Amino acid sequence: MTNDAQKIVFRRGELYEQVWKTPVTQLARELGISDVGFAKICKRLKVPKPPIGHWAKVKHGKKVYRPPLPKLDPGESEVYTYNRPVRSPTSVEIGKEIMNIPEAASVIAVPDHLESPHPLVKATKAVLKQTPRDKYGMLSLFREGCLTLRIGPDSVKRALILLDTILKEFKRLGFRITTTAEPKVRNRIEINGEDIPFMLLEEARQANHVMTAEEKSRQKAGSLWSLPKWDYVPSGCLQFVLDVWGVRGIRKQWPDSSKRRLEEKIGDIIKGTVLVAHALKNERIRQEEEDKNREEERKRREEVEKQRAAEDARLRDLEKQAEIWAKTQQLRAFIQAVESLAVEKQFPDDTRQWFAKWIAWAKDHADRLDPLRELKAK
Repeated sequence: MTNDAQKIVFRRGELYEQVWKTPVTQLARELGISDVGFAKICKRLKVPKPPIGHWAKVKHGKKVYRPPLPKLDPGESEVYTYNRPVRSPTSVEIGKEIMNIPEAASVIAVPDHLESPHPLVKATKAVLKQTPRDKYGMLSLFREGCLTLRIGPDSVKRALILLDTILKEFKRLGFRITTTAEPKVRNRIEINGEDIPFMLLEEARQANHVMTAEEKSRQKAGSLWSLPKWDYVPSGCLQFVLDVWGVRGIRKQWPDSSKRRLEEKIGDIIKGTVLVAHALKNERIRQEEEDKNREEERKRREEVEKQRAAEDARLRDLEKQAEIWAKTQQLRAFIQAVESLAVEKQFPDDTRQWFAKWIAWAKDHADRLDPLRELKAK
């Protein structure tokens, strides 16, 4: 077996010797493979494993049976390469980006007003002034060249200062911020080759519906048939969201809370975003390795099937040639019988000539059918 950081190459003969010298659980642990995964490798290479109780018998000096290594079918390989799964990043392994992020969130100061705002923040501020409220009283912005957000009018100043602080911190760490329109408008932070979509949202608060002047007028005129039960108004509670899927166990949302507002969580947001980027990259690499393994397995199965089909064709051809050879032997025996009969009988000259021509033609036909004629000619 050849073992490197990412791949383990198993050679069938070596693996066979190993599993009968060392318990499989110990071998799997040393190689960083699960017991089930190691068993699948043995099954793939047709390597028999010791049965339950084998090592107890060995320990007590009892005689044990070791089955021979079985033969492989045509096209099956003597070697198998195992691609070691990429481990999820730990706090020690997440890269140099984490080392540059201040440990205490309070180190990242949030100013009271915008100072030389980031271009995206500046563009967002200008567009928000012209953005109407939706039915929930929110300003929703999903436009290329602006930051993606959904906030109440009273939160605009705070939201822009927060986003400006976060974007400038990402920029200081060397990360690039972009906006895209396809497949939908998104802001993205590029970290370690991964694009992380993000947005700032404000929760809506549910309240009992208060009738508007128009509703009161319609009610008085008798043209109002129903009223909504609830009104929805901005709550003032903001949250920074990473709009990603397929990453488990890592935080992707940071809301205001009664104990800590977003201004105190900037460092947590930066670190969390970096962790998500590393997790996404590892997941992508893992998926690519799985796809590669599946493709290799598909090609291997195709090659095995091709070899098997070729072998079946050779067998069919062999049986067909044997049938033809048997037929030629039968024909020659019949021709010999006819030739003996022609000699035995005293036929007239014209009949003997006819028999001679027929026998020559029949022998020539039998020779043409004979599958051994090429070998006889050498």
